[in-house]
Amino acid sequence: MVCVTANHDSARRPSPRPRPRPAQTGVTCPRRQPLRKRSAAHGARTPGDPVCHHVLVTDPCRECGFAYDLRQAATAGDDVRARVAEVVTILCDNTIDVRSRPRDGVWSPLEYGCHLRDVLLVQRERVLAARRTNGADCVSMGREDRAVHDGYNEQEPGTVARQLADAALLFGNVLARLTTADWDRTVVYHYPVTAERSLRWVAVHTAHEAQHHLLDIRRQL
Repeated sequence: MVCVTANHDSARRPSPRPRPRPAQTGVTCPRRQPLRKRSAAHGARTPGDPVCHHVLVTDPCRECGFAYDLRQAATAGDDVRARVAEVVTILCDNTIDVRSRPRDGVWSPLEYGCHLRDVLLVQRERVLAARRTNGADCVSMGREDRAVHDGYNEQEPGTVARQLADAALLFGNVLARLTTADWDRTVVYHYPVTAERSLRWVAVHTAHEAQHHLLDIRRQL
């Protein structure tokens, strides 16, 4: 509260209006750790967990250079398909050993391809969940467990390439059907922090996933 000294005729001047706060740009994009298990904070929300009720925007990724711009949500489906097309080309290249891991603790190109396929399918379900229930909770996809339980590195590269391309189309389709009001619907997302995020952010974040994992794969070629 601002204290104002009265003038000589005892009339009080009105307190000045508070200046608007600058928009929050969010948190720095964390470095990816492909095989490190996430903490419980990134899993399902339990009663009493704090939720940020404003949509955070992530700063440019230090590794792949992706910049979060929610104005690009409408074209995120196209961006995902473009990045996926490059991954598909790599998986279908018979001169590349896509099952080879460069070192312990790092996924092979095939495993990254399987992971990206599953990410797109999970993100599609999250968009559909938000359309049914505003503020739907996003349960962890269990990324490391999936790699083992689904035998990522034992799958056929050509089959994964086809499934990945289909997943990109499926994800893009649900985005294309969103109305202006739908884009503002939200989910409770648990990465990198638990926060309520709009479907605009979900779309843009998924485009980041595609770009970042393409880089992960290219590093091994």
